[in-house]
Amino acid sequence: IANEKILLKKSVYRKDGVMNTGRHNLYVSVIKNEDESDRYCYPFVLADYVLNTVADVKALGDVADVGGIEGAYIVLGQDIEYTDVEGYSGRTVSHNPFTKCTIDGYGHGLKNWNVTAGWSIFGSISNSKVIDLSIVNTTYGSNTWSLLFTTVTGVTFENLFISVAKTAYNGTHHSIIGLDLKGVTMRNCVILSAGAASNFELGRVDNVGAARSLTIENNVFVSDYLMLLDMEKGMECFDSVNGENALLKNGDSAGLIAALKVLAAKENNFTFDETTNTLMLSGNVVHVCELN
Repeated sequence: IANEKILLKKSVYRKDGVMNTGRHNLYVSVIKNEDESDRYCYPFVLADYVLNTVADVKALGDVADVGGIEGAYIVLGQDIEYTDVEGYSGRTVSHNPFTKCTIDGYGHGLKNWNVTAGWSIFGSISNSKVIDLSIVNTTYGSNTWSLLFTTVTGVTFENLFISVAKTAYNGTHHSIIGLDLKGVTMRNCVILSAGAASNFELGRVDNVGAARSLTIENNVFVSDYLMLLDMEKGMECFDSVNGENALLKNGDSAGLIAALKVLAAKENNFTFDETTNTLMLSGNVVHVCELN
């Protein structure tokens, strides 16, 4: 308590025996003297899987490949930086589902992930949530079908920060979020892309009907080109948008700063320091705006 850190070494269970994973607050009362005491609140996450290294992410995918992961709370314990020059090969198949899961970045993220081949970093996902996760300075190559997930069904993305530094294109699928998006909500997210027009895809839909099942609101998108849901159909992703979104060009520093101020004023885990033009997610720095 003196160091403002508490380590929970045992899992917490509800009365019905089900593990009570997720975000919690731990309240600790400290008696100062006979007449006075202080009560402290410590936020913590109780997770089924805690990811701290690249090896942890790969191991999680290996577990999912065996037959899927259902109902797990998966949290990034810290930023995970990729340094291998060979690049991350991604998942090799699309049949590694995460179902009814929560992937919680807790303000942390994946940094400098060079995804060169395969389906995605995590695999397919359905009926789940992805929250407070940052993907910083990522690149993906010509043999990568999708960056984060493969097929995506019934998933809510909230408080994501994604910056794509560079992409390559060879005519195949090439998406940031995933393929065959259905029933997807994207809210309070920031996506910055330096990719070319022919290869910038937010997420591919399987048909026009699926595009109508998307909710894309209160996001900030920065790209010099149209943000497509499907390159082959030429479907621009804001044809069926619900809510307001900020659409900006690369280099528009003033516009980006204004948009991030508005975003941070909403009820989410983004904060924006107007003195340093720094965007933070759950207290962790994810982006610093440089004035041109």
